[in-house]
Amino acid sequence: MASDWLEKSLSDVGEQTLEKICRTIRHQLIKRGRKIGPSPVTAIREGNSGVTRRRAIVKANPALPDDKLCKRFDLDEVPLALRNSGETRWVKAYQKPKLRQNIHVILTKDRKHAKA
Repeated sequence: MASDWLEKSLSDVGEQTLEKICRTIRHQLIKRGRKIGPSPVTAIREGNSGVTRRRAIVKANPALPDDKLCKRFDLDEVPLALRNSGETRWVKAYQKPKLRQNIHVILTKDRKHAKA
C-alpha cells in the first residue's frame, strides 16, 4: 500500500511539472505567433491514462492472478481496454470466455512490459 501511495504522489508531482513546462512552452509559442495544437499533457491524460494505471497496478502485483487483477482494476476504476465488448467492468468481461482470452493477452503483455 505504501508503494501505491508513493507512486501516485510521484506521478502527481511529475504530471504537475510537465503541465507547467507545457504551459510555458505554449505561452512562448503564442507570444512568438506560432500556431500550436492541443496540449501533450491533455493527450496523454485522455489517451493513455487507463493503460498507464493498469500497467502500474500489474507492475506492483505481477504475481496476482488475472481475476484478482480484474477486481483491482474495477476498484481503481481503470477503464476496460476492450472495444466493442459491450462490457464496462473488468470482472464481468473476465467471466466471458472470449473476453477472458483477450484480457489474458493484455495482462501477459503488461507483465512483460513491467519486467523490461
